[in-house]
Amino acid sequence: MTVSALVGGSALVGWNDLCHLYRPLRWGQVRGITWFAPILLNGREAQDLFDSALMQARTQACFAGFRKSNPGDPNPFATKDAADGAGDSQKVTRIEPGMIVDIGNSDMVFAQPSSQSQFGTVYLAAMQAMAAGAGITYDQLTGDLRQAN
Repeated sequence: MTVSALVGGSALVGWNDLCHLYRPLRWGQVRGITWFAPILLNGREAQDLFDSALMQARTQACFAGFRKSNPGDPNPFATKDAADGAGDSQKVTRIEPGMIVDIGNSDMVFAQPSSQSQFGTVYLAAMQAMAAGAGITYDQLTGDLRQAN
């Protein structure tokens, strides 16, 4: 269920019904800088951090293995039929769970995913900075009441 379905859907609002939120800095000022200007860049950075942490977790979940073999040795994992796109000379463009990739020199190496991540603390700090920039509390911004008293 989408958010728009919960609130009754979206509707077009006429330009004369819009209210431009800004802090007037001079007398008679008609337009200004939005209240959200201090936090827009930080919000974008937080979203990029979230996206990269998600991609890192997905990549680490693959746990790929790499088989090194000498040049000219047969590859037991390769499909000789190049019509299906899985021939001997195919380049790796996608890592999948349980995948074993032949990279030459007869050795087996497994990926070592990093178990330490600073995502939680950095994302929390970004959300707190966004809340402070918007003039509200972290609890009001996120609805997270774990650290509230």
